[in-house]
Amino acid sequence: MAEDRDGDTLILALDGRLDSTTSPEFEKKIVGAIRDNQKHIVIDMGGVEYISSAGLRAVLIGAKQMSADFGKLALCGLNEKIAEVFHMSGFDKILTILPSRDEAVAAVAP
Repeated sequence: MAEDRDGDTLILALDGRLDSTTSPEFEKKIVGAIRDNQKHIVIDMGGVEYISSAGLRAVLIGAKQMSADFGKLALCGLNEKIAEVFHMSGFDKILTILPSRDEAVAAVAP
């Protein structure tokens, strides 16, 4: 997981697998950022090849925390397979998912 910034927006770029082995680190990172008063987060999933229910849970926890803290979160870069998982789970209806990093940053920008 790589971390970057675009102005006030934190960008977390994930790669490989987001599963029961890797999702705890991601969850810790996003929840920690929210606790540190980060109000604008983009999760770039361009490098994610696989996501399990544990990975979906970690994304949902981050999204719920952001919503509770009146922050904005967007996802971007989902490949076709990952986008299908989000669609089948219904997460595409409750999360902001955009094609590019630039669009996601613009969507959460203050």
